[in-house]
Amino acid sequence: MISDLTFERVLGKGGMGVVWLASHPDLGAVAVKFVRVVEHKKDQIARELKNETTAAAKMYHPRIVSVISTGTTPQEIADDIRVDPGAPYHGGF
Repeated sequence: MISDLTFERVLGKGGMGVVWLASHPDLGAVAVKFVRVVEHKKDQIARELKNETTAAAKMYHPRIVSVISTGTTPQEIADDIRVDPGAPYHGGF
């Protein structure tokens, strides 16, 4: 899924990472959250993101983003948008 996206602009940055606005050819506008990789906290960060993704995927509300994909960031995309390669991400709309 992430390779099908066109990244448009940063929506916001915070302590955990950065959220980008992107467009998908079939889904339209999506938000993608990339998590900063902190080597000594990598396992903890991965657990926290998995918990967040699992909880969000179970909810429906007009103000909550629906999760459509999770994974790690490929090198070529990381280079284009200046995030850490291998950084966990999740995307939704």
